[in-house]
Amino acid sequence: VACIGETTTITPSVDSTVVVSWNFNASNTTGASTDANLATAGNASRGAGVGDAGFVSGCNSTSTAFSGNNWTSATEAEAISGNDYFEFPINILGPVRLTKFSFFERAAGTGPISWALYVNGTKYSTGTTSDPCMQESRDLDIAICGASALIRIYAWRETSGGSATGTW
Repeated sequence: VACIGETTTITPSVDSTVVVSWNFNASNTTGASTDANLATAGNASRGAGVGDAGFVSGCNSTSTAFSGNNWTSATEAEAISGNDYFEFPINILGPVRLTKFSFFERAAGTGPISWALYVNGTKYSTGTTSDPCMQESRDLDIAICGASALIRIYAWRETSGGSATGTW
């Protein structure tokens, strides 16, 4: 891996694939890694602008989802300045190449409409929210050498006024 900067994502790989993941079915925000010698996952969290909707029913009857509400920003810039995001920290312990970020998502009708994926402050992808559930997956190519990586998914409504109290 040739290291060029300090950025990251969810499936770092070197000779073998290392997966950093967050499984919310246990109703906790603790992350896990398949190789703690290369990367470890911190606890997932919400930005200060997002309300705590706790853990809600996931994409099937037996799963649980990490959720937030009060998505009131109308634009991506407002979401960034208003701290409307989900956050996934990764501690990189050796040289890795981050190759993929994927997650299942579902938004209530009054929840956010659009989202953007940022790694260490750089935007890598965008998308729209879904109801019913949908798996989002983004290919990445980010080399990191022994640094922290902060993945944030910012979300916003694309409408002004009113209150977006729905969950995502």
